[in-house]
Amino acid sequence: RGLQSPVQRFESARRLPLRCASCYKLLTDATRDHHTRGGESSEMRAKDRRRYGSAAMAACVAAVLIPVHVLVQGILGEKSGRIELAIGRDPIHRTRMTTLRKSWHAADIANPREARTDWKALAKIDNTTLVEVQLHTGRTHQIRVHFSALKHPVVGDTLYGAASELRVGKLTLPPLKRNFLHAAKLGLAQPRTGAWIEVRAVLPVELRQYLKKLCDAAGEPQSRIDAALAGYL
Repeated sequence: RGLQSPVQRFESARRLPLRCASCYKLLTDATRDHHTRGGESSEMRAKDRRRYGSAAMAACVAAVLIPVHVLVQGILGEKSGRIELAIGRDPIHRTRMTTLRKSWHAADIANPREARTDWKALAKIDNTTLVEVQLHTGRTHQIRVHFSALKHPVVGDTLYGAASELRVGKLTLPPLKRNFLHAAKLGLAQPRTGAWIEVRAVLPVELRQYLKKLCDAAGEPQSRIDAALAGYL
């Protein structure tokens, strides 16, 4: 499948939590138990494997906590908010996802699925807003699609309407060459013991450097951004 960003890996983990070793063990233990029993058909064993797998996935999805740091274009008017827009495949541009709000010429979206994104503003830098996002569903491109629907695309995300180069006053910043998305932390309850497991990932160097260039161009102190991201740098 090639290399994936942390956000893609975490979104995939939400959709396919059996990648979690503990969940996989639950499933394989259940399967092994069935194989040791006599007189059961392969069809029954397959049904039970699906049942155990579904239970394991439900336990994982309910517990996963993934705060994501995102830089979006424009100034968000509120300090926090919630986006609840169903997401489906764009009927015209098949490489994109879309919401019912942005469907091209009101064309029908095949199998739209409910999606919820909560966000809070961390800092405003010129005509951009740094936000912390909490996903409650794991739809493909969910963060990118939701903020694009609000007309605040993720910086660097030209697929969903972001400028290829960000202008700050009379200055034009070099292209970021990636989306400004970073999964800052992964937290989940261990399915067997209930113990809370938490892993943090520092902001990548290229995103820190981009924030510095943005702050310098806007005449903003870098210390203000560092304070907003305290604990994640």
